[in-house]
Amino acid sequence: MPTNKTSPLRKALRKAHQYDPDITVLNLLVLLEIQSGPASVGTLAQKLNATQPAISRIVDVWSDWGRGSKQGRQFVSKTEDPTDRRSKILELTPKGKAWLKALLE
Repeated sequence: MPTNKTSPLRKALRKAHQYDPDITVLNLLVLLEIQSGPASVGTLAQKLNATQPAISRIVDVWSDWGRGSKQGRQFVSKTEDPTDRRSKILELTPKGKAWLKALLE
């Protein structure tokens, strides 16, 4: 008999859609990966099997930069990597941590 259980990711995505209906699974996975520890766009692209430009666009929306008509959400901070000035180190901001925690409850 099939159960009616919903995966934690699906539940989180449903809650995220209340905040913004345009959030995708990849958007959410980017935040979850950054939650695991500081990351770069390149690392995220490899882990999530996505292109660097796609991850960069998502990070722009989650950060304070925004993208197109989307204002930045200030959930992710970008700092220069001291070993490679072309790369940015991505971390969740306190606002991003709180939002993700509420989402996963």
